Parts: sequence; structure tokens; C-alpha cells
Amino acid sequence: REVKVTVSRKLTKSQAEAKIEHAREALVSGKPFAAVVAEYSDGPTARDGGAWDWTNSGSLADRELEAMLFK
Repeated sequence: REVKVTVSRKLTKSQAEAKIEHAREALVSGKPFAAVVAEYSDGPTARDGGAWDWTNSGSLADRELEAMLFK
């Protein structure tokens, strides 16, 4: 799952970083992931609650991380 915040003409790098920090704080406080995505994300998975469903075993470059994710 992901929350994506894009730097653009409307959102500077520092504004994007602040937005990401607000999203992190919301998650830490227990707000549901899909609700955080709806409020903060502008990425392609925002419509689907941040679901990134294409990741399969064997597709990640970091083998240690992959082993933990698919354990």
C-alpha cells in the first residue's frame, strides 16, 4: 500500500514533506490507511485506498525485504 504526494507547481517540496508528515502522524494515531490515502495521496492508487496489488514474490530488488514481506 502507498500514500504518494507529488511535488508540483501547486505543491513545493517542503509542502509535500509536511503533507507526508501529517499522513504519517494520522497513521501512527490509528487512522485507517484508506482514510489517510483519501485525504493525502495524489498517486495512481489513491482511488483504490492505496492498494498496490501487482507486487508478487520475486519482483523486488531487495531480497531481504521481500523475504520479510512474503514470509
